Amino acid sequence: NTYLVASNEYASAYYGKLVDADNVICLAMGMDFTSKTFTGNIIQALQFMIDHKPPYYIHCNEGKDRTGFIFILLGALMGADEKAIYEDYMKSYENFYHVAQDSKKYHLILQKNAVPMLSWITMNRHDREQAAEAFLIKNGMLKKNVEALKAKLKATK
Repeated sequence: NTYLVASNEYASAYYGKLVDADNVICLAMGMDFTSKTFTGNIIQALQFMIDHKPPYYIHCNEGKDRTGFIFILLGALMGADEKAIYEDYMKSYENFYHVAQDSKKYHLILQKNAVPMLSWITMNRHDREQAAEAFLIKNGMLKKNVEALKAKLKATK
């Protein structure tokens, strides 16, 4: 893994310790969040979280597609309101791309990326938490594992 090579300016000794402790899962995922492969990998990642102690470090290349989706899902699952979910998602664009909150570009990205992700997860239901649970169960996670995930996430606040 290039993140562990000392010559890499982004090399992380902490990440190396997680790898050495078998506390890392790497998933090859595309960006089509509607595909069965994508949702299957999301379920696998969440099951990994259930089976392992925190902290959890979730990332992709830029933190907006795969990582963005998983945090929209987790935000909905944990009862975050829509505004908080979207603000959290847009942080990658603010921090990585320096997109200003009050810009036309910000609102376009929000409408083209985050809104469809949350809509896919919730099927446009307003009861986001229950809709996110239903999404996970529909995609292969057992109800007891959804509850275990929620309990683990609550405990790591």
